[in-house]
Amino acid sequence: MENHTAHAIERHADVIVIGGSAAGLAAALQIGRQRRSVIVVDAGEPRNAPAAHLHGFLGRDGRPPSELTATGRDEVRSYGGEVLDGRVERVTRTDDGRFRAELVGGTSIIARRVLAATGLVDELPDIEGVAEHWGAGVIHCPFCHGYEVRDRRIVQIVTHPSGLHQATLFRQLTAALGLTSIAGPAQSVRPLVAPMASAAAEVQGEPAGTDRIPAMAAATDNIGLFFGEDIFIAIGSILLMKGVLDGYGIDIQPLHLSLWAI
Repeated sequence: MENHTAHAIERHADVIVIGGSAAGLAAALQIGRQRRSVIVVDAGEPRNAPAAHLHGFLGRDGRPPSELTATGRDEVRSYGGEVLDGRVERVTRTDDGRFRAELVGGTSIIARRVLAATGLVDELPDIEGVAEHWGAGVIHCPFCHGYEVRDRRIVQIVTHPSGLHQATLFRQLTAALGLTSIAGPAQSVRPLVAPMASAAAEVQGEPAGTDRIPAMAAATDNIGLFFGEDIFIAIGSILLMKGVLDGYGIDIQPLHLSLWAI
């Protein structure tokens, strides 16, 4: 019986592009048009994989993300570029100054330049159901998905004060918008609201350094958060009010309480 030893495959190119979504393919397209040899290695894990459609992309609005990728691959290949399905696990420098990209499975690619287009990975909050509905019922961008949820009830989860900016954008898309936060208003909203309130009060003659204005801002924040949540049927305040009213024999549906809050 003969023993066959597997030999690792080694490829050569001017440039290797790691990541074959929109950015990587766009770069490879230009490299190919400059008559440079290019190999794209794509692990097939684009950030927009959970989304059913692209939006706001001129000429591709409403089309599936996979269609854009397929078209991009064809365009790269039309200029002599290659697109490989695989995963780069290590990049090292060779003795002559080039780069060696080692792929899972043993293939290596030697290139003069390496372009990393690995994209982003969304770090989702540890809330039950968020990961399962990400890209459909759970969205992150009013420009990418906002129009598709127009006039619906929306809860925005705020994890950083900068997230309040998106609230003004979603407010244009629906009247039924409520805010909540993972860290709580004391950690997320008040550090933004209190200094603004204090500065505005000082302009009107309020002495600086007192606790009166920050306390009033915190109280206002609590009231706004409570009544903002009231427009969502399953939120705690709605269920609490329904339970109290039921105890007095008053039959009212959660939807009616939400409509009243709006």
